[in-house]
Amino acid sequence: MTNRMTNRDLAATLFNIATLLRDRQDNPYRIRAYENGARAILARRDQIADALREADKALPHRKGVLGERVQRKLKELAETGRMDYVAELCADLPPHVGALMEAPGVGPRLAERLHQTLGVETPADLARAARSGRARQVWGVGPVRASQWAQLSLFEDGTDAARGDVELFPSGDADRMPWDDAPQGRALRQRRMAA
Repeated sequence: MTNRMTNRDLAATLFNIATLLRDRQDNPYRIRAYENGARAILARRDQIADALREADKALPHRKGVLGERVQRKLKELAETGRMDYVAELCADLPPHVGALMEAPGVGPRLAERLHQTLGVETPADLARAARSGRARQVWGVGPVRASQWAQLSLFEDGTDAARGDVELFPSGDADRMPWDDAPQGRALRQRRMAA
């Protein structure tokens, strides 16, 4: 698999599962198991995805932290980049929530906020909203996350921002920085433009 899953990616998926279960008012012990598993993964110094892919049986763990069922689901995620359990949980949700959760850094609640505020329904819509600057209007979306979405190559028409098919800054301000509007920023921008 070319897409390497990091501990942060695995933990984010477990936190999303916990959120989906909490919204469904599921068993609180199951919710806590996913949250504890996510925290345990974030606390590890080594990348657990490689160990999970190579392991034939469950990895040793402290009791109650990273159970065998959670490890099996994580192994599936590490090997394929997808988890069937997340798809099962998203099946009961509106289609736009599951679709938006495919984008990095989008959980179920942020997906709903994005839909309510901007009307986006797909990752391609989200990439367009990020490129136009509208994504920053949503609570919880900062410049880093918006720029991450702006660089997504998820257009249905085959264009790809990474290849340069799409202009990331439609207004022509590719050299513009967020601090350029401050008085000191204007002077810095003028020096950059002169160079």
